[in-house]
Amino acid sequence: MKQKFLLFISAFVLTLFGTQRASAAPQQDAKGYFLIATAEDLVWWGGYVNDHMTDPSMKGKLVADIDMTGINLMPIGMYASNSGTQIKFMGHFDGQGHIIKNLTVDRSDYYEAGLFSRCESATLENFGIVNATIRQRRAIRAGVVAGEIYISTVRNVFVTGDITVESYMEEGGEFNTEPEQYLYWTGGFAGETNGSNIRSCYTTAPTFVDARSNSKAGIDCWCGEEEEINSGDFGTYTIPALTSEMLTSGELACRLNTDPNNIRWYQTLGEDAYPIQDATHKRVYAHGNIKCNGVPEDGATCTYSNEESQAPDHSWGDDGFCGVCGIDKGYCVPAADDWYEITTGDELRYVSRVVNAGNNGIGIRLMNDIDLSEISNFPPIGYYNDNGATTGFHGVFDGQNHIISNLTVYVDDGQEAGLFGRINNGGTLRNLGVVNADITNGTAFRAGIVAGEIHAVTINNVFTAGTLNVTTEHSQKGGISGEAASATFNNCYSTYDGPIANAPGALNNCYGNAFEAALTGELAWN
Repeated sequence: MKQKFLLFISAFVLTLFGTQRASAAPQQDAKGYFLIATAEDLVWWGGYVNDHMTDPSMKGKLVADIDMTGINLMPIGMYASNSGTQIKFMGHFDGQGHIIKNLTVDRSDYYEAGLFSRCESATLENFGIVNATIRQRRAIRAGVVAGEIYISTVRNVFVTGDITVESYMEEGGEFNTEPEQYLYWTGGFAGETNGSNIRSCYTTAPTFVDARSNSKAGIDCWCGEEEEINSGDFGTYTIPALTSEMLTSGELACRLNTDPNNIRWYQTLGEDAYPIQDATHKRVYAHGNIKCNGVPEDGATCTYSNEESQAPDHSWGDDGFCGVCGIDKGYCVPAADDWYEITTGDELRYVSRVVNAGNNGIGIRLMNDIDLSEISNFPPIGYYNDNGATTGFHGVFDGQNHIISNLTVYVDDGQEAGLFGRINNGGTLRNLGVVNADITNGTAFRAGIVAGEIHAVTINNVFTAGTLNVTTEHSQKGGISGEAASATFNNCYSTYDGPIANAPGALNNCYGNAFEAALTGELAWN
């Protein structure tokens, strides 16, 4: 049995080169990302990843376009299905809009073949591969980006140019223990995708992924020919065809930019043959019947140019999401020093979602007072459920002496309730006031104005005042925190009619039930 496809046959004859290794490590940035500027850097980093097995802290960034001519790359992550070495890439690779050119991965071993062998719980984003030859001579999975992408996130990645992807058994070769139904899997993007979130990607190869892939291969993704995927768990679905007209007219560049808050794709029409991620080039706009995110309405015929068009207004729901295009009204990105600088209630809600999605060690600072009266139910920052998922906040929140007012929180799913659910694991809270708040926990778990629980951390210069209501059937509720086990409070007060917190580790110059003291100025004096 043999399955082979030649996507766009290169004019050159491939010579097999041994894997090369750079003599020195590339530089790292302050976050530990290796800064990959040359082909030698990429070879070194791939070897470093493979030496460190499945370490999820492996991180790399492209800082320049890279030409891999003359190098037969050992895949990043050396994964031999069902036998031998099984190293998976589990880290973060950010191409920062750069391109890897003339990639060759030619294997006569049992490793899944591609730029990456197998990715698991990884993030790949923001890069392109132009011209690639991927060859697996033991009938194992092969794809340009990866042999297999498993429960990972991939976004803003493209493959184009002269592309060859093959998986076959060369003469005299022997199969490993891989079941026959998983042999010869090939794709112009990946050999297989399984349980992954793949968005805003394209390949000009005829196929995106092997048609037997048991996964929803991509959302807002295209390949060279319409491909029907017969996956078991997801049924049959189609990846749409990418026509030459879509490439050259700018339609693809427009459709890839589904989130107007995060424009990644550019194409100077008449100069660029395909969409790229270089902001020095021009954005493409649709003209005609378009949605609020700028892409054409379903079935609409539009024209495309580099001249700006006017999209209709978003249709914001009470949850802050647009009911048409799905973007978050509060979308924001960190400042140059990686802190989120919050100026509106919508931004604060968005950052709460960022934390609760797992990025719970970030820095957050208020740039002004925040009025939350337009948000009917604020999601606590740092989701914490005693009987389930937990993403307690362990970053730094600096109110910079600003006030959050008119906070309303209602939860009924077993999580702790407050502006924060739980602050723990070294988190920091400082210089914040909360004025007027109504906190309700409908499932009898901890609740407090600032947090359901502040555990084994220190908070400084925090107060709550005004109309304060905390409702829960749990015994621990408070004017700042429902519980504060092993926590230290410095220079804090609350006018709430009840304890400032239950079971605190230490209260230094702190005052609970301080309504009268606040009125007389006694608190300011202290």
